[in-house]
Amino acid sequence: MSCNRAQGFLAAGLGVFTLGSLVACGEPDLKTALRPEGDPELLSVMILDEDFTEVATFCKSGDDKVPVIIPGGQQVCPEPGTDDPPVSTVTNAEPLYWQGRLVFDELLKPDIEVLTDTDTGGPCTADSVTCDGHIDTTLPITLTCNGTAVAFDGLYDPTGNNVTLPPGPSIVFYPLDFVPTSANCEVSITDAVKDKDGNMVPAAQRGPYTWDIAPLALLGTDPEEGAEVDVDAVVDISFNSLIDPGSVAVDEITLTDGTTDVPFTVDSDSTELLLIPDAPLVAGTTYTLTIADGAELNDIGGGPYTQDGDLVVTFSVPAAN
Repeated sequence: MSCNRAQGFLAAGLGVFTLGSLVACGEPDLKTALRPEGDPELLSVMILDEDFTEVATFCKSGDDKVPVIIPGGQQVCPEPGTDDPPVSTVTNAEPLYWQGRLVFDELLKPDIEVLTDTDTGGPCTADSVTCDGHIDTTLPITLTCNGTAVAFDGLYDPTGNNVTLPPGPSIVFYPLDFVPTSANCEVSITDAVKDKDGNMVPAAQRGPYTWDIAPLALLGTDPEEGAEVDVDAVVDISFNSLIDPGSVAVDEITLTDGTTDVPFTVDSDSTELLLIPDAPLVAGTTYTLTIADGAELNDIGGGPYTQDGDLVVTFSVPAAN
């Protein structure tokens, strides 16, 4: 039997993106090779950023057990006794797929996680082929963004030490609610987190630990500059989060055929803002899309975007043969 620990906002919500690990089910016997004695120490808090890389938003200072260089050459925390590179608050957490990882220096009591049978959704048994880890009912953490509680799930991953990935026994968490771009988020550790001897995390290490979700950003357009399209083309403006089409002021986004405005309907498909012309485009015509300087729109949670300078894209429909 194996534990299938799927992670990520869309893993839980939309079923698109996962970061997963397969580890043995059941209670680990060893306390850990890191530091089994004393209270469980929090070594680092890692957040998934826009490059889909886990980046430390907190590292315990002066502790020789903090994860430094892990396989692949990624530097997680500064070498103990140095400040190079310094740890600063993560400000560009991946807007849709972010997750967090609290890394400890020893194994925790596994009752912070509930294992469910992947196939049945019920409790895992000796006959279960795979199990899913969940922390949504055990609540080893609290999670807020912009001062509002956020529903979450996650898992307890007992594998790892300070030279492996993941670096040390970890509580992984991810939001079940949509979190707006540019939101400030905080995680704190609760009394439920104990080591295998029943010791709790020291009060001074329970948080809160903070990071920011990356701002709403325009990633590109389809058609691109100079492209040729069919008469039934739709203009697609891509963003890094879920767009609220109702937040768009149509006078701030225009489509022209060189002489007159082309009327269109605004819609959204997930992260894509769609401009759907009311009538087919005309063969042999060049069109210009303009997003005006200062144009504003929001994601579905109210995260704002403001256009900096005019964005102008021209494309054409080839003349009929």
